[in-house]
Amino acid sequence: MSPTRGERPGIDCTRVRLIHNIDRWTAQALPRPFAAASLHTETLGMVVDRMAEFSVAARSALAATDPECLLHHAWTRLADLSLAYADLSHDLAARTRRIPDSITPHPGDPR
Repeated sequence: MSPTRGERPGIDCTRVRLIHNIDRWTAQALPRPFAAASLHTETLGMVVDRMAEFSVAARSALAATDPECLLHHAWTRLADLSLAYADLSHDLAARTRRIPDSITPHPGDPR
């Protein structure tokens, strides 16, 4: 079930707050990458947020009356992202990949 228009700003603020918290935690917890580590395009919080989005879409596709190809697409997209997340996690731990330094601003920050 999709959120109503009135619920959307609250959900978006919660998502931004969770992304911020994940990014702040990873900035402190991850080992420093090697100097030659390749840059990933998103922060870890952004990847987790996208995984949550794809999970909701895949679960919603089960309940919908959409064609089977759309159901397959939703679950394949989630599976592919899950595998990519596992690879990213491995690379971050091995210090061969780095994530952007920018931490998503907290919704209450005056910056």
